[in-house]
Amino acid sequence: MGMMQVGDVLDLWAKWSFGYSGGQVNVIGRLMDGIEPQPLRISAIPYGVDKEGVFCAIDAAICALPPMQRQVILLEYVQRGTQEQKARRCSPKICVRTYRSQLKRAEVQIGRLPCVQKLLDNVAV
Repeated sequence: MGMMQVGDVLDLWAKWSFGYSGGQVNVIGRLMDGIEPQPLRISAIPYGVDKEGVFCAIDAAICALPPMQRQVILLEYVQRGTQEQKARRCSPKICVRTYRSQLKRAEVQIGRLPCVQKLLDNVAV
């Protein structure tokens, strides 16, 4: 068993955010094109954890990111395709190296949230 990573938490956030309550979508969802709803499966977060609170905190943190980092997070965790394809979808278009750099910076910021840090410290997958 490995430890949960920031990317795992963001995968769960995307499922919650864009597949939440049978199609209801949060503010970020209304801003995105090409959303592909997924079934809500957030059982990796242990019983007793305020999942709603964690995912709302992640939403707020993503909204507060610089525009390029916000765009890259949404492309990475919501849309399908390779990172090369996603880099070309950015506006303005960026190279894949820049895409990965912006993604890493954004993931570091999300990973600093206390609620996310608590999950990373305590949840084995």
